[in-house]
Amino acid sequence: MSTKKQITILLFFLSCSFVKGQTNFRFGLLPNCNLNYSITDDWQLNFKLESRAILYQNNWDFNYRLTDASFLITKRIGAFSKVNFGYLHRFTGGSFVNRTIQQLTIVTPLTQTRLAHRFALDQTFGSNSPLVFRLRYRAGLEFSLQGEEINNHEGYFKITSEVLNHFSVQPYLLEIRLTPSLGYLISAHHKVELGLDYRLADLINNSPKHDLWTCIRWYIKV
Repeated sequence: MSTKKQITILLFFLSCSFVKGQTNFRFGLLPNCNLNYSITDDWQLNFKLESRAILYQNNWDFNYRLTDASFLITKRIGAFSKVNFGYLHRFTGGSFVNRTIQQLTIVTPLTQTRLAHRFALDQTFGSNSPLVFRLRYRAGLEFSLQGEEINNHEGYFKITSEVLNHFSVQPYLLEIRLTPSLGYLISAHHKVELGLDYRLADLINNSPKHDLWTCIRWYIKV
């Protein structure tokens, strides 16, 4: 077995075992679909639809929680950098949540892999919740499992780590996320990913919260 495949399997097992036996633990599904449309070489539109359902929280039971519909417009500002501005609307039963988003992404090509940095600000507001500001940083690494580059009909591995700072009228909250994923490039226009999204929240408080989501992602490029 190659070193890359060993790393992939190890990270998945570590993500699962780390949260085993933890209190304040939730497990669920996080499917999403991404549609990307290129207006020009420098401008792109992204539409994303994502749902969230809890399968386990103290006991096993299916519990639909929310659906997010988001829109981003992207402007390339350099060979390896771009800025994003967007809006998210969250449907949570009888209430609605809105979010504005600003992002800067920098991609560093490395030998046989790619390292991406994302700096983001967002502002969340709703009729039944206070205004929340978040400052986020995410680092991501992606590489092919079958060669030096990711080609059609080949698999790849991607892992991201993100730190989120929550600022609002509530006490300051710190959250850390780790997301290992296996992907498959079907064609130049389609790819799918299956992975885990582990979230550790309320680190400063006495009772941190652990969420583990199974992610299924479908990316479409038109």
